[in-house]
Amino acid sequence: SGNERVAEPHLKDAYFAFQKFGIPYLCGRLEQEYPLLFGSRGAGPQGTVFSDGTVAGMTTSFDRSRPGSLAGNANELMDFSTVLRSTQALSGEIFLDRLIEKLTHQVIENAGAQRCYLFLLKEEKLHLEASASVDGTLKAANSETLDSLVDVLSIGIVQYCHRTSEDVILDDATIAGGFTEDPYVRKSKPKSILCTPVQKGGVLVGILYLENISSHAFTAGRVELLRILASQAAISIENARLVEAEASRQSMLKEMELARDVQLSILPAVPDDSSYIVSAFMHPAEQVGGDYYDYIQKDGKRWFAIGDVTGHGLNSGLVMLMAQTAFGMYLKSTAEPDLIGLYTALNAQLHDNIVARTKQDLYMTFTLLCAEEDGTIRHAGKHEDLLVFRKDTGSVERFASDGFWLGIVPDVSAMAQIGELNLNPGDMLILYSDGVLECRNASGEQFDTARLMAAIQQYAPDGPEAVQSGIRKACFDFLDKQDDDLTVMVIQKK
Repeated sequence: SGNERVAEPHLKDAYFAFQKFGIPYLCGRLEQEYPLLFGSRGAGPQGTVFSDGTVAGMTTSFDRSRPGSLAGNANELMDFSTVLRSTQALSGEIFLDRLIEKLTHQVIENAGAQRCYLFLLKEEKLHLEASASVDGTLKAANSETLDSLVDVLSIGIVQYCHRTSEDVILDDATIAGGFTEDPYVRKSKPKSILCTPVQKGGVLVGILYLENISSHAFTAGRVELLRILASQAAISIENARLVEAEASRQSMLKEMELARDVQLSILPAVPDDSSYIVSAFMHPAEQVGGDYYDYIQKDGKRWFAIGDVTGHGLNSGLVMLMAQTAFGMYLKSTAEPDLIGLYTALNAQLHDNIVARTKQDLYMTFTLLCAEEDGTIRHAGKHEDLLVFRKDTGSVERFASDGFWLGIVPDVSAMAQIGELNLNPGDMLILYSDGVLECRNASGEQFDTARLMAAIQQYAPDGPEAVQSGIRKACFDFLDKQDDDLTVMVIQKK
């Protein structure tokens, strides 16, 4: 008829949707009602039934005398509205805890269970997420493992279902079936037991385990309803996990952004100094970086620091904060600080925090500098070479930083060395992290020292602020993707 032709595309859309979401019962219903449209596509879903010690298939038939019903056997009819109501309750839930609550409620209400246990698969192991009973009690299980439930349910049945992804249906577990000698069955003497896998696309998501103190409680219709619920639950659980993962990711991003703001906020402001002009920047590769620079003025001397923790990210950022704290505390608490004393104190503090306490395999390249009023700068520690732009000649000189990395060994006093250089008025000292030299373009070339020196010479006539911003621009114009933190500090003698 004309109505049938109008309905045909909608029926086909519905059929393929039921196939996609793993609801074979509804596909079978359409095949039965519209054989000319869909043809014979096979019997209903298959199952594994343990009732007399054998494994048998189970087919589901439809009662055509009552529209909207499913007959599991001659005595049981299941309303089509029950199926829709139950699946809609699950499909509309995107939060995992509420989804679990609704699923266990639907199982208790419609599948004939007096007790229900939901296991979810995590890292290849089953964890009990919730249990429910006919009296309305719902208990969150805090992801108890299967081994801890030996007195609560049949571990053997759950393990069999996990191993084979097949249903286990026992009409009376104590007298028939393959689990009469199961320790839990012998001790607790349960009657009806139903254990079914929760799968999506053939992949196990979890397991539902049901019990009833009456025999033959899980009829064919109830089993089929449970399969439909399990199929919808698998889809909804995956969706809820995606929502949960995205919410967790967003929360982590906000926390990392906050950590980054805190980290950047503790970097020193541009100092008002009568003898030097200072300009610096740090651009982390991630929300939290492992690079560090600092400036403290005390008793007519200027103390500078620049360092780089191995790697980048949260752990490196924490070590950077340790170094910043130790640097400031030493200078503030020591009446007459000296380079070697500061260098060894920093190393001891970092080694104690990183290696002895946290057991992490991290260390820090670090250079300390002490600048006098007259332009004399002494330095200690192992980091990148120091570059000095000479105003009179326009050349760039390199000075090696000698010493040892911080945090690897408990005492570096024997390896400490002091170097010295002098800045004349207009000269600039450029400090930087390895992220500057090692940033790469699309061809894999590194920025390297030659490009850095060229950028310094290009922007030096306009002062230290122009030099640090020019180096940053040159790096970002060059690199294809930032893989490491970028830090530059420019110190000019007035």
